Amino acid sequence: MADDRFNTIAKEYDLWPIVDPAYHLLHESVIKRIEEGLAGDPRSTISVFEIGYGTGHTTKMILEADPRIRIIGADPSSGMLAEANNLLDGTELAERAQLCLGGALDVMPHYGPYAQVVSVCTLHNMVPSERPELCRLSFENLEPGGLYISGDKVAVNDPAQYLLMWDRWVRDFDGFLDHGLLDSYYYWRNHEVDDHLNRYTEAEAIGMLEAAGFVDVTIVERLNMYVVITARKPR
Repeated sequence: MADDRFNTIAKEYDLWPIVDPAYHLLHESVIKRIEEGLAGDPRSTISVFEIGYGTGHTTKMILEADPRIRIIGADPSSGMLAEANNLLDGTELAERAQLCLGGALDVMPHYGPYAQVVSVCTLHNMVPSERPELCRLSFENLEPGGLYISGDKVAVNDPAQYLLMWDRWVRDFDGFLDHGLLDSYYYWRNHEVDDHLNRYTEAEAIGMLEAAGFVDVTIVERLNMYVVITARKPR
């Protein structure tokens, strides 16, 4: 199912680090977990599913992390698909990526099983009722022993602490105004209201993964409003 909410911002999406220095750190942390998870794997080809490839920035980093990786990616935004193709087209990396237009719930079952399912800044944008289903589907489509890795915006469990963090977070959006990016400022301010109303907590994130059947569910790092979570399917 197509979802074009991000089409209007697709060409400017990668300007986000202007107001959020933790964004790059989040990606680096996720890539580190991918590399650690594949260390010692003797296979020459490794299948990874990416939930929400966006502009292709994360896709490129995943492919560069290990030349054995073949990515199946799903994203419901046609604007994001165009940006990702522009980034990868003409490179060797494009030969190892199959980017599908559609939601992960629809695409994932058709190409598994996967050694890893990876998501960066995607789940918090989903309809809350779809998040547990995505965790369940990720579990079903992973190989035995496969790894789920998510870097996402996840609220701390304490409501008062969350509100303090959220207030500082939104104030940082003024950085867009400092660069004359008025449209980006208003887009992300409005988007953040939706994120705030539909947020989920660390406890909820862990609970969804454990309910799906994952073990070793671990919050490995918090980076401002983000957390990196890993979980494993039992062998």
